[in-house]
Amino acid sequence: MAKEIIDREIVIQNKKKAIRKLNSLLENFINSNDEEKLKKANLLSYWLQTFSCYIETEKAFSPKKLMAYKRGDIIRVNLGFRVGAELGGLHYAVVLDKENRHSADTITIIPLSSFKGKKPYERDLFLGSELYNLVVAQYTKQYNSVKSRLLEIMPVIDALKQIPEEKHTPEIVDLIIDLNNQVTELRKSVDSLERDKHEIERMKEGSIVKIEQITTISKMRIYTPKKSSDFLSGVRFSQKTMSRINTKLKEIYIFDE
Repeated sequence: MAKEIIDREIVIQNKKKAIRKLNSLLENFINSNDEEKLKKANLLSYWLQTFSCYIETEKAFSPKKLMAYKRGDIIRVNLGFRVGAELGGLHYAVVLDKENRHSADTITIIPLSSFKGKKPYERDLFLGSELYNLVVAQYTKQYNSVKSRLLEIMPVIDALKQIPEEKHTPEIVDLIIDLNNQVTELRKSVDSLERDKHEIERMKEGSIVKIEQITTISKMRIYTPKKSSDFLSGVRFSQKTMSRINTKLKEIYIFDE
């Protein structure tokens, strides 16, 4: 089959039309007195920036640089800007793949949502406080670990600062640099965990598995965990909960011929 030749001029015209259409939409939303439209303009603008970054880096992306994921793992993913009732933005999700190869570019997940106090939709699955308990335990463990490591490092740095500069050997200089770099990374971890705390608090009333939102995504969309030391690494639903999810999936999608 002959390779299709793309007319560059047509591409340029389509690009211009797309930009004009998008700009018109965003301007209308921004100039509206409707807070929801203003919020939508902000979310869409933010997503377009993120999406552009995904496109720019997709050829260099390697799933092998991420940790391996197992069925039942809890991860946080960026679902992006969606339409209608589709869930978008950052969401906790449960990994559904029975076996996801480390080299696989994609992963199948079901998004999770916090309970809003109303009776759950009949095709959703209410989990109670299991997710909240799992995440709080992980948050507490990692927060205490980071704080403990900071308490260990800071006195060492203070002691090294007492050594006159003229007595700094190359080994001491390297140690000071290494410890300062560790402190910087640890403080970033603390800031990240503090941000997660607000999201965790929203789970207090319980969580819901949005069965009908099951989807397969690129692993580029995984926000955390990406490595074994990241928040949520090792957090996994119980076998009992995964069995309940299986039952609900069969109820909705599997039928006898």
